[in-house]
Amino acid sequence: MDFIRYGEVNIVKKKKQSEENGKSSGGVDPKSKSDRDYFRVDAHLHLISGQVPHDERANIRSKVLPSTSVSTWSPETLKRVDISGAGIAFESDEFYKLGDIVGLILMFKNDWGEPILVYGEVVRVEPYRRYCRVALKYVAMDERIRSMIVRFVSEREREIISERRVGWL
Repeated sequence: MDFIRYGEVNIVKKKKQSEENGKSSGGVDPKSKSDRDYFRVDAHLHLISGQVPHDERANIRSKVLPSTSVSTWSPETLKRVDISGAGIAFESDEFYKLGDIVGLILMFKNDWGEPILVYGEVVRVEPYRRYCRVALKYVAMDERIRSMIVRFVSEREREIISERRVGWL
Protein backbone atom coordinates (compact mmCIF):
# COMPACT_ATOMS: atom_id res chain seq x y z
CA MET A 1 0.00 0.00 0.00
CA ASP A 2 1.13 3.53 -0.70
CA PHE A 3 0.21 6.55 1.39
CA ILE A 4 -0.92 9.73 -0.33
CA ARG A 5 -0.09 12.92 1.52
CA TYR A 6 -1.86 16.17 0.70
CA GLY A 7 -1.06 18.70 3.39
CA GLU A 8 -1.92 16.96 6.64
CA VAL A 9 -4.19 14.41 4.92
CA ASN A 10 -3.12 10.76 4.76
CA ILE A 11 -5.04 8.23 2.73
CA VAL A 12 -3.98 4.76 1.69
CA LYS A 13 -3.62 4.05 -2.00
CA LYS A 14 -4.09 0.32 -2.54
CA LYS A 15 -2.07 -1.38 -5.21
CA LYS A 16 -4.06 -2.75 -8.16
CA GLN A 17 -5.44 -6.19 -7.61
CA SER A 18 -6.21 -8.74 -10.25
CA GLU A 19 -9.80 -9.59 -11.03
CA GLU A 20 -9.47 -12.95 -9.28
CA ASN A 21 -7.97 -11.55 -6.08
CA GLY A 22 -9.71 -8.20 -5.82
CA LYS A 23 -13.26 -8.85 -6.85
CA SER A 24 -15.77 -7.46 -4.35
CA SER A 25 -19.38 -8.35 -4.32
CA GLY A 26 -21.79 -5.58 -5.13
CA GLY A 27 -24.02 -4.18 -2.46
CA VAL A 28 -27.48 -2.79 -2.43
CA ASP A 29 -27.89 0.90 -1.80
CA PRO A 30 -30.37 1.24 1.06
CA LYS A 31 -32.14 4.12 -0.71
CA SER A 32 -33.94 3.45 -3.95
CA LYS A 33 -33.27 5.72 -6.91
CA SER A 34 -36.69 7.32 -6.52
CA ASP A 35 -36.06 8.09 -2.83
CA ARG A 36 -33.18 10.56 -3.14
CA ASP A 37 -32.84 13.79 -1.19
CA TYR A 38 -30.46 15.54 -3.60
CA PHE A 39 -30.15 16.08 -7.34
CA ARG A 40 -27.46 13.97 -8.98
CA VAL A 41 -25.42 14.91 -12.08
CA ASP A 42 -22.63 13.51 -14.20
CA ALA A 43 -19.54 15.70 -14.21
CA HIS A 44 -15.80 15.65 -14.79
CA LEU A 45 -13.66 16.77 -11.90
CA HIS A 46 -10.28 16.11 -10.39
CA LEU A 47 -10.44 13.33 -7.83
CA ILE A 48 -7.87 11.53 -5.70
CA SER A 49 -9.12 8.62 -3.59
CA GLY A 50 -7.73 6.21 -1.07
CA GLN A 51 -8.87 4.04 1.82
CA VAL A 52 -8.75 5.55 5.30
CA PRO A 53 -6.73 3.39 7.72
CA HIS A 54 -8.84 1.92 10.55
CA ASP A 55 -6.86 3.71 13.25
CA GLU A 56 -7.60 7.12 11.65
CA ARG A 57 -11.36 6.67 11.18
CA ALA A 58 -12.25 8.28 14.52
CA ASN A 59 -10.57 11.55 13.49
CA ILE A 60 -12.05 12.10 10.03
CA ARG A 61 -13.89 15.27 9.07
CA SER A 62 -14.46 17.06 5.80
CA LYS A 63 -12.59 20.28 5.17
CA VAL A 64 -11.51 22.83 2.59
CA LEU A 65 -7.84 22.47 1.66
CA PRO A 66 -5.47 25.29 0.63
CA SER A 67 -6.07 26.86 -2.81
CA THR A 68 -4.16 25.40 -5.69
CA SER A 69 -3.93 25.67 -9.45
CA VAL A 70 -5.58 22.90 -11.43
CA SER A 71 -2.55 22.88 -13.72
CA THR A 72 -0.58 21.34 -10.84
CA TRP A 73 -2.93 18.34 -10.80
CA SER A 74 -2.09 15.30 -12.90
CA PRO A 75 -4.34 14.70 -15.95
CA GLU A 76 -4.95 11.18 -14.58
CA THR A 77 -6.89 12.70 -11.68
CA LEU A 78 -9.62 14.02 -14.00
CA LYS A 79 -12.49 11.56 -13.67
CA ARG A 80 -16.10 11.24 -14.68
CA VAL A 81 -18.26 11.09 -11.58
CA ASP A 82 -21.91 10.88 -10.62
CA ILE A 83 -22.20 13.36 -7.75
CA SER A 84 -24.86 14.68 -5.40
CA GLY A 85 -25.10 16.24 -1.96
CA ALA A 86 -25.50 12.75 -0.47
CA GLY A 87 -22.75 10.81 -2.22
CA ILE A 88 -20.57 10.17 -5.22
CA ALA A 89 -19.92 7.31 -7.65
CA PHE A 90 -16.85 6.89 -9.84
CA GLU A 91 -14.68 4.31 -11.57
CA SER A 92 -11.64 3.20 -9.62
CA ASP A 93 -8.72 0.91 -10.26
CA GLU A 94 -8.77 0.18 -6.53
CA PHE A 95 -11.15 -2.54 -5.39
CA TYR A 96 -12.93 -1.49 -2.21
CA LYS A 97 -15.22 -3.55 0.00
CA LEU A 98 -18.62 -2.60 1.37
CA GLY A 99 -18.21 -0.57 4.53
CA ASP A 100 -14.71 0.71 3.70
CA ILE A 101 -14.19 4.40 4.43
CA VAL A 102 -12.60 6.23 1.50
CA GLY A 103 -11.01 9.66 1.59
CA LEU A 104 -11.58 11.84 -1.47
CA ILE A 105 -9.87 15.04 -2.48
CA LEU A 106 -12.08 16.82 -5.02
CA MET A 107 -11.29 19.85 -7.18
CA PHE A 108 -14.27 21.48 -8.95
CA LYS A 109 -12.76 24.49 -10.71
CA ASN A 110 -11.06 24.71 -14.10
CA ASP A 111 -8.32 27.16 -13.09
CA TRP A 112 -7.68 28.05 -9.42
CA GLY A 113 -9.77 26.58 -6.69
CA GLU A 114 -10.00 25.19 -3.23
CA PRO A 115 -9.87 21.40 -3.16
CA ILE A 116 -12.10 19.77 -0.60
CA LEU A 117 -11.51 16.68 1.46
CA VAL A 118 -14.54 14.47 2.00
CA TYR A 119 -15.03 10.95 3.27
CA GLY A 120 -17.48 8.31 2.16
CA GLU A 121 -18.58 4.85 3.15
CA VAL A 122 -18.64 2.33 0.32
CA VAL A 123 -22.28 1.33 -0.27
CA ARG A 124 -21.95 -0.32 -3.68
CA VAL A 125 -19.17 -1.93 -5.71
CA GLU A 126 -19.61 -3.08 -9.31
CA PRO A 127 -16.44 -4.97 -10.27
CA TYR A 128 -15.23 -5.22 -13.85
CA ARG A 129 -12.03 -6.76 -15.23
CA ARG A 130 -9.49 -4.07 -14.40
CA TYR A 131 -11.51 -1.54 -12.44
CA CYS A 132 -14.68 -1.19 -10.45
CA ARG A 133 -17.44 1.38 -10.15
CA VAL A 134 -17.75 2.38 -6.53
CA ALA A 135 -20.55 4.37 -4.87
CA LEU A 136 -20.01 6.20 -1.60
CA LYS A 137 -22.33 7.96 0.82
CA TYR A 138 -20.67 10.86 2.58
CA VAL A 139 -19.77 10.51 6.25
CA ALA A 140 -18.42 13.10 8.70
CA MET A 141 -19.69 15.78 6.30
CA ASP A 142 -19.54 19.43 7.35
CA GLU A 143 -22.63 21.33 6.14
CA ARG A 144 -20.43 24.04 4.61
CA ILE A 145 -18.73 21.40 2.46
CA ARG A 146 -22.09 19.83 1.56
CA SER A 147 -23.36 23.24 0.43
CA MET A 148 -20.28 23.63 -1.81
CA ILE A 149 -21.07 20.27 -3.42
CA VAL A 150 -24.77 21.11 -3.81
CA ARG A 151 -23.82 24.45 -5.40
CA PHE A 152 -21.50 22.65 -7.85
CA VAL A 153 -24.28 20.17 -8.72
CA SER A 154 -26.72 23.05 -9.33
CA GLU A 155 -24.24 24.86 -11.57
CA ARG A 156 -23.53 21.67 -13.49
CA GLU A 157 -27.26 21.05 -13.87
CA ARG A 158 -27.68 24.54 -15.39
CA GLU A 159 -24.81 23.79 -17.81
CA ILE A 160 -26.50 20.55 -18.89
CA ILE A 161 -29.81 22.36 -19.47
CA SER A 162 -28.03 25.07 -21.50
CA GLU A 163 -26.28 22.46 -23.63
CA ARG A 164 -29.60 20.79 -24.38
CA ARG A 165 -31.21 24.10 -25.35
CA VAL A 166 -28.40 24.94 -27.75
CA GLY A 167 -28.90 21.55 -29.37
CA TRP A 168 -32.52 22.44 -30.15
CA LEU A 169 -31.70 25.68 -32.00
